[in-house]
Amino acid sequence: MEESDAQDLMKNLSDDAVTFAKSEFDTVLNYSPQSILKIEHLIKELRENFQSDIAQEKVLYTLSNILGAYCGECFIRQHGGSWLIEDDGEKNMIYLQNGDFTFPFPGVVYLNLVDSESLSINDYYREASVKLGVQ
Repeated sequence: MEESDAQDLMKNLSDDAVTFAKSEFDTVLNYSPQSILKIEHLIKELRENFQSDIAQEKVLYTLSNILGAYCGECFIRQHGGSWLIEDDGEKNMIYLQNGDFTFPFPGVVYLNLVDSESLSINDYYREASVKLGVQ
């Protein structure tokens, strides 16, 4: 996938997250770092009250990608970076790249949706910021 295509795709997916949050949960997402807490609450709500929906692989994959794209776009607006999508032949691996660091925001959302014991997306976002030397 061309780099510009990856950037456009992830931006569109993040916009889908904004629409989804508003239409399904009446939650407004504004691309601020503080809105990551709203994503964390959405994930918790989905995990606790929509388990049969997220048990479907396609739904889980879609939610992981749109919510992860949103988190990544917030990160890009705050710290810079760009999306990297690698196709391993079976599935796409999606990362946000900033300098020497990569951050798999969609993968972290996926883990949060399936396992409440995973590092929260808000904590992951903060740790990624710290890794870059900013807070």
